[in-house]
Amino acid sequence: STSRFLDTPGHSVFHGMRSKATRATDIVVLIVSATDGVQEQTKESANLALELELPIIVAINKCDVDGADADAVKGSLMEQCGIVVEDLGGDTICVETSAKTGVGLDDLLDAIEIQAETDQIVADPKAKGEFLVFESRFERGKGLVLDSIVRWGTVKVGDYFVCGKEYGRVKKLFDADGRTVKKAGPSTPVSLFGLRGEECFGDEGLCVENEKTAKKIVEFRSDKEAYESIWDTKIKQQEEHRKRMAAKASQPKSSLEKKKKGRPSSPVHDVTLADVENGDSGGRRTLNVVLRADCHGSIEAISNYLNMLPTNQLHVNVLKTGIGPVTASDLEAASMFGDSQCLLFNVKATAAVQKEANRLGVTLTSHSVIYDLMDQVRDSLSAMLPSVEKKKVLGGAELIQALNLSGSGRKTLVAAGVKVRSGQLVRKANWVVLREGEEIFHAQEAESIRHFKDSVETMAKGEECGVLLSGFDDYKAGDVLQCYEMVEERNEFNDSAARRQGRLAITS
Repeated sequence: STSRFLDTPGHSVFHGMRSKATRATDIVVLIVSATDGVQEQTKESANLALELELPIIVAINKCDVDGADADAVKGSLMEQCGIVVEDLGGDTICVETSAKTGVGLDDLLDAIEIQAETDQIVADPKAKGEFLVFESRFERGKGLVLDSIVRWGTVKVGDYFVCGKEYGRVKKLFDADGRTVKKAGPSTPVSLFGLRGEECFGDEGLCVENEKTAKKIVEFRSDKEAYESIWDTKIKQQEEHRKRMAAKASQPKSSLEKKKKGRPSSPVHDVTLADVENGDSGGRRTLNVVLRADCHGSIEAISNYLNMLPTNQLHVNVLKTGIGPVTASDLEAASMFGDSQCLLFNVKATAAVQKEANRLGVTLTSHSVIYDLMDQVRDSLSAMLPSVEKKKVLGGAELIQALNLSGSGRKTLVAAGVKVRSGQLVRKANWVVLREGEEIFHAQEAESIRHFKDSVETMAKGEECGVLLSGFDDYKAGDVLQCYEMVEERNEFNDSAARRQGRLAITS
């Protein structure tokens, strides 16, 4: 027998891809660190497997590392995930491993074979092929590629197949190593070419006898979906009508009559480009995005991240998405709106496209690491936020003693004899007098700063001087004088909550 391992990205925004890939598996190997124990991603993976009623094998990794505690992991799995391993009286196989040294890996392969035999996991290689598409991507010169795994029967070059609401004919098959093959049997991962129409990411594929059969199945599925859509719309309309009638019946008659008499006619509102640009953003500033990526899984993951970002001040509107290189129509769509950009993930723009983007004033950015793309979006949103005015303390001084000075007209002025404890004092800055941490006086600037007999504009840390603040003379021991200026700073958009929300914690 042959075991196939299906690996998926670890970052949490790819939860959708992992969920779809799990449907293609017969056995789930739940890998848990012996040092870190059960994490949120462990619970997520366990719940997926339990929901699909798939057999689980637990592999406790890093058992060779200092501080490893496999027994604690087994207890946590039982308490937090409901998985009881054989050591604790359950029926879930558990293997202790070390990916670094290789210890326990042979035992893990044996456990997989035992589990397959116990559950009688078999497939008929002579039957028509059935496969699951866990990723779709665009390759230059080849077109749309369906990364799939055969679940039943055999898929052969020349077979007609149906996938979702599309159909096609297998033109080429490539194995996991990129070599051309003529057929692929059960549990074989393959890249398939030949789909007509749009991508069918996450759909199940079925090989059929001929093109006529494939067309009939596609027509039936499309008609069925259209009928269900119409039916759902009709049900919603009926429900809304019942709610309106119930609300109307609950109102007093006199109230209804008053509303009829004084009800103004509904204003006619012309739809403008601003309305389209803002969408349902409720007056918030909108960042319009065209998203292109190398595969549908990336599109889904990034779209999920963007959908978690809108706040009370900002709104992210995804204008369109697609796999493969950016096109002229993408740039045209982005150029129709202000604050718009094209985000490229694992795809590049040609020099001609970049030139056209510059002409249209569309920001075009390409990334190969999802964190960099997130940072780009965060920076773009930060630039859209209004700047904030913040207090920047320039210097602080501690009162040594109050100084009586002779003013004009025999008026006595009181200055503060201080020692500069931090920064520097600036005469033309804003000033405050603090007493026990509370602000008791404010001045737009100091009337004068004197160092011995010299009048100065600034005074450095460690120096002593006299500061005269017009309008204040009630100095007491312990008072602090502070000078500051108000500066405008860029308001940073905080997307940490969005990264943590739901499944956006980083997974291993």
